[in-house]
Amino acid sequence: MEKIDFCKAEKVKGEENQMEEKKTNQQSRVAESEIIIDSVQPYRENYQMRMLKNNRIPGLLRVSGCGMEGASRYYYHTGHSQSLETYYKNKDIRAEEILKLTRQFLSVMENLI
Repeated sequence: MEKIDFCKAEKVKGEENQMEEKKTNQQSRVAESEIIIDSVQPYRENYQMRMLKNNRIPGLLRVSGCGMEGASRYYYHTGHSQSLETYYKNKDIRAEEILKLTRQFLSVMENLI
């Protein structure tokens, strides 16, 4: 099986970036975890992607991306965090926790404006 190197970026003209088909998986390393999203859309190294890669934005995961052979791969660096699905898999979520999560989400959104 041929190994695809997703670390060589392919630049594409245009700002539209519609992900028609994407595949998500989670990968853990000793130092940190990543959420990996593969897309059939060509990778675009536009100004939005450069801003996300080169700036630490409070409340957002660090992201990097690359592409090869017309496809894209995006890496969301989660550190040692775990997904809500994993965290609440074997425990009940209470109303107070939902309110806290909602407030945190709204705070991140306000900071992005």
